[in-house]
Amino acid sequence: MNTRVYEYLIAIAEEKSMTRAAERSYLSQPSLSRHLANAEEEVGAKLFCRRGGEFTLTDAGKIYINGAQAILRIERQAMARLEELRRAESRAVTVSCSGDHAGFVRDWLLPEYNRENPEQPAAAAAPGEEADVEITVLRKAPPEGFAARELRLERLVMAAPREERSPADGCFFLHERGSGEREIEDEALRRCGIDPDMVCSVSTSTDALEMAARGCGRALLPLELAERSAGRVNIMPLEPEFTFSVCAMFRTENSQRIEKLIAAARRGLSANLDR
Repeated sequence: MNTRVYEYLIAIAEEKSMTRAAERSYLSQPSLSRHLANAEEEVGAKLFCRRGGEFTLTDAGKIYINGAQAILRIERQAMARLEELRRAESRAVTVSCSGDHAGFVRDWLLPEYNRENPEQPAAAAAPGEEADVEITVLRKAPPEGFAARELRLERLVMAAPREERSPADGCFFLHERGSGEREIEDEALRRCGIDPDMVCSVSTSTDALEMAARGCGRALLPLELAERSAGRVNIMPLEPEFTFSVCAMFRTENSQRIEKLIAAARRGLSANLDR
């Protein structure tokens, strides 16, 4: 029995009239009567009795109609959720990232993902928009309601000018305040007992590396990035050693498309395509 029959029988219960229920259901009375007879045969009990010209529910009918209403309510809720899912799946997955990974997301991740998934695209999140996936750095649990997947583990080192003209605690080039990278840099300096005399803000680790290479001060950099410029700067390990994770952060009710995007991001970062 499909749910349309439930609607027909609910109409009889609410209208208390076969004529009005048939009109409401856009059926002929004989057709509605057949639906009722089939339902009563299926459950093995009378669902209605006729009293004073009205159709009233029997005890079995009350149970049946209550169940039918519950089924229709669940069906409506399910269809609404499916429609929400359809709309969500039809729009682009949005991605945001810090300055360090902006080029990777723009030049590799989005084109690669969209090449593999042309019917379910991904796009960069608009400024101020909450993205479906954020490529970020973490050393602690993500905020409540969010989950994080590690894409790559990084080791932080210090890069100093080849011919340093300032003391160890002199000028440092660090990310802008409020960024995840800056939180990690500040924590690393505290753990190493370093209190810079001056901090200058930069947008990316590459900018910080460039300033260190020019002899302007020191920088804290991911080891692999620093090693690529070993001839331009002195690389010094931090004591104690300091590591952090590049992660994909997303709301916990993630979708299969987000999983695909995370897999692509992990593949690209593992190959150091952001460097």
